[in-house]
This record gives sequence, structure tokens and C-alpha cells, in this order.
Amino acid sequence: MWFLVGLERNADDTLSLGNGDLSVGRRHVTITTSKPTMQSVRVRGDYTKLFIRDLSSKHGVYVNKERIEAAKDIEITINEDHTWKNQEKKHIAGRGYGGFIDIVIGEKTSFRLERVDWSLCTQGLSAQAKVGIFETVAQVDCKVEEAWVPGVSTHLIVAKANRSEKLYLALAEGGHLVNVEWLKAVEKSFKESWDSKGQKDAQSMEVFHPAPTPSILENANIQWAPNITRRTLFKDYRFVSVTAAKAREVIVTDTDEPI
Repeated sequence: MWFLVGLERNADDTLSLGNGDLSVGRRHVTITTSKPTMQSVRVRGDYTKLFIRDLSSKHGVYVNKERIEAAKDIEITINEDHTWKNQEKKHIAGRGYGGFIDIVIGEKTSFRLERVDWSLCTQGLSAQAKVGIFETVAQVDCKVEEAWVPGVSTHLIVAKANRSEKLYLALAEGGHLVNVEWLKAVEKSFKESWDSKGQKDAQSMEVFHPAPTPSILENANIQWAPNITRRTLFKDYRFVSVTAAKAREVIVTDTDEPI
């Protein structure tokens, strides 16, 4: 799993102090993760743990409005059910499928720490293509679903990028469309990190061995034709499919009629 951190005004992977927050000391709080080895993960099922320590600060550290004990590593569990609401549209990972906690340090500085779990939908693969997928995803701490689960699935894996309801469900929810080669590259990235450093936490792996970015879809690799089932499924959406040669001739007008 991955841990992401960000502020409401600066929702990225950079944590900065509130403007002019003099209540936060230079040594105020540390946020660390455990460092299980690949062997301990395989044999004992160890997992990356999150710890927060208040360095005996004057104004304290609060996790979900409760002040934690000072000078002690406090293990934090992020409940999967404690997720962002869709209408908030502020979640750092773009979807908020792993749960989060609110942290307050000092008097003005607050942020949310989000846990990110991957959930891979294999519905786009044939039975033969799925062989070996389950072992691979286990290596990268990823869940597997046989069908796309709205609000849960994060990656749709396909052998070829064909336009379909599954593809649009994935893209509409902010999911990633990937292929088997991408998944193998992720596994290789993880293995290189474990083998080269011996012990690594999730944040360090992301810095030194970033997972490959899902490839951009090219028009030449996409085939799609609407049918009644897809029209019903996407009744609230509007899609247009045209050739590259005709693209410049298309005039878009406002209409309530389904395409």
C-alpha cells in the first residue's frame, strides 16, 4: 500500500506548515513507516505500518481530533471505511479508495493522510490471459476483482484497448487503464527496490523506483461501436466516435438528444 499526504490548499505530496503558524516547533512530529523485508512479507504476511510520534511538543499532535501520547511511536490504523465522500472532490489520490485520517499539529496546521490500496479489475482479460496475474499482483500488494466495482476498483487491466463499458467506467471514475506488460513492469520495480536496498518502506520505493505510468490510449488502438446495452449503461453520458480525418469537420451543438 502507499501513504499519501497533502494539505487542502496544496493537495499533493508536499507537506508544508500553515502560514505563520508559530505554534509548530522545528522538532514537533515525525511520521514514519515500518520496514518489512520481502521475506517477512511472504512468510509471515507482514505489512507496512504507519507510526506517528509527538516529539514532546507544546501544542501537541492530534489524530482524528484526539491528542496522541508524546514521546512514543503510535501505530495508526486507517480504516478502509473512513473514505472521502465523492462530493468533497478533495482526495489526494483522485479517488480516496483507501481511507484517511485527519492530523492536526500546532494551532493552524492540519492535513489528511490517505492510504492508497490498488484494486485490479481483470474482467477485460480472457481466462487464459489471467494465468499468472494473481501471483503477480500478490507481489505488489494489490487486490484483484473479477468485475469492475464502482468506488473500489482502481485499475482495469486489458490485453488490448477496446472501447467498452468497462473502459468508460474506469475512466469516468478516475481509474487507470493498464495492460499485462505494465503490471509486470510494476512487479519488476518492486523487486528491484527490495533486492537493491534490502529493506524499504513504501515512500522510499516510490521515490527510487516509481511505478510505470499507464500508457496513453492511441486512437489507432481503440475500437468501439455503441449498442443498446451500452446506451442504457451510459444513458447519462454523451460519447462521440469519429475518424481522425473527420475530426476537424465535427461541429458540436448543445442538445438533449442522446448520441
